[in-house]
Amino acid sequence: MPQPPRRSLSKPPETSEPKFRKKRVLFLIETSTSYGRDLLTGASRYAHERNEWNFTVVPRGLTETPETLKQWRGDGIIARTPDRRTHDIIRRIKCPVVELYSYVKTEVFCDERAIVRMALDHFEEHCFENVGFFSIGQTRWIIERERHFKEEAIARGFSPYLFIDKFARKDPTWYPLWNEKYKPGLRAWLEKLPKPIAVFTANDHQAAHLINVCNELGYRIPEEIAVLGVNNDTLLCDILSPTLSSIDQNAHEVGYEAARLLDMKMNGKDSAGYEKGLLPVSVVTRESTDIYALKNPDVNRALHFIRGFATTGIRVTDVLNEVNLTSRTLERYFKESLGHTPEREILLTKIRHAAWLLVTSNLTNHRIAELSGFSNDHYFCYMFKKEKGMTPQQYRRRNKRSGAIAWDNSAEEP
Repeated sequence: MPQPPRRSLSKPPETSEPKFRKKRVLFLIETSTSYGRDLLTGASRYAHERNEWNFTVVPRGLTETPETLKQWRGDGIIARTPDRRTHDIIRRIKCPVVELYSYVKTEVFCDERAIVRMALDHFEEHCFENVGFFSIGQTRWIIERERHFKEEAIARGFSPYLFIDKFARKDPTWYPLWNEKYKPGLRAWLEKLPKPIAVFTANDHQAAHLINVCNELGYRIPEEIAVLGVNNDTLLCDILSPTLSSIDQNAHEVGYEAARLLDMKMNGKDSAGYEKGLLPVSVVTRESTDIYALKNPDVNRALHFIRGFATTGIRVTDVLNEVNLTSRTLERYFKESLGHTPEREILLTKIRHAAWLLVTSNLTNHRIAELSGFSNDHYFCYMFKKEKGMTPQQYRRRNKRSGAIAWDNSAEEP
């Protein structure tokens, strides 16, 4: 009679890792700010496209460290960690990490100098002769924005006014909250500023403090002090009085690129020296900068009309009908205020719009010419090269190498 097989007394083999499984990824990004939520939107878009991740999001503020972080185990992390304590905890987890805050060197970011240039372009387009920078705190990105603003403003012929407060500069916290002790220094700074002036702020929250103090002290916004923020936190921007103009930093694409980089790291691809600086999208103009800082009200009215309708193909006769002036008078006013004619202002406005489309879309020259108010693409290419010193395609390649977003509107092609 056959004997049954003997049962082994040895321990059964440990369960091995399943052959097919999704990677476990932690998004340690604050959900309390519009910028953080936009980063999450971009990162999750990448994850959903590939359907290879199970990702965890912990609702939190930027400075909050989840209690469960020390016990978390997974394959990768995308994080914004402003403090050393959280940063050290993440390092001990020993998995690939993409860091999106400035406490350590970041690999994916929005180009700070491009942000500053966009702010100054906006101020110049609105004809401001005086510009300033306001911030409290000394985080790396605040220091970079202040330095770039000073350098770029001086290079353009401005004498920039910077807010430097001894209490704000000595605050030991990584990112000081508004404190009443800053107000006397800010009051003195505002009093000595030439008016009108356009002030660029480190972000929307600091712009909110500036607007509140200006309202309290009776300064008119934007007539005396125009204010521009960064991040385009729509809830905050729209709730302020006046509503706040702000730069859209392109956080969706920063989050998407961060997820793409993490995927490379988790798959063992070499990412040494990887660095991607993305261009900001645009200035979202609201009430706080919606003015032209010119003394001639007729030129202001004409500019407002041109900036609003140049891309529809308007001519100087349309501007004359809007402001009810003779051609000779309007041309004289423009040359006195801006140094060029209304016809040239229409052209410059169309060129600016075309340049924006070149770096934020994949549209053809024909379609861009059409959307920018040019009669045909040949004339558009000729005038663009004449003004910019390069062809539209050269301009697109140069700026997209800097990390412009790829907005594919091919469906709109005729």
